[in-house]
Amino acid sequence: MPIDIWSRSSVAQDFDTTATASLLDSAQSARARGLIREWPFYSASPLRCLDTLSARVGVRKILALDESRRLPLKSFKMLGAVYAAAQAAARQTPGGPSAGQVFDGAENAGGQKSLAHTRLVAASDGNHGRALAWAADKLGTGCSIYLPENVSPGREQKIQAYGAQTIRIAGTYDEAVARAHADAIENGWIII
Repeated sequence: MPIDIWSRSSVAQDFDTTATASLLDSAQSARARGLIREWPFYSASPLRCLDTLSARVGVRKILALDESRRLPLKSFKMLGAVYAAAQAAARQTPGGPSAGQVFDGAENAGGQKSLAHTRLVAASDGNHGRALAWAADKLGTGCSIYLPENVSPGREQKIQAYGAQTIRIAGTYDEAVARAHADAIENGWIII
């Protein structure tokens, strides 16, 4: 079976970057990387060389990003929710720590008093909710995760393990999103 190998340059020629420029701003990405590196629990995910696989398929080298130690979720997916929670927390404490430093006090003191009345909210099927619950626990904020009815009890328990409130919605993920949004607006909560 033939294998197609794509280089960044060949993909970039076919990809319209103007449509995503405002979403994927390189300066914002660089700032986010810098802030994330300030977190006391941050460590870079190593690249692993898969020599046996590369020899087997006949290519010079295959590298894989090893996310098995990425916070408790062991996934790159965790970074988005935690970063958004850090940004929200920094905005709630004017003149306080940056989004990179916001976890410093929470990590050592069980949460920041100035964030005790803040509530972070999201709809989730599991991973995003678990990541946000973890971040809220580290920050000392409240957290409510809206779950569609088909989410397994095991996923719900993993979210609750970090102290988050879970709210089951009789319906789909989209209905959970709508309810989370409406409740956040009504109560002045921060939707992530």
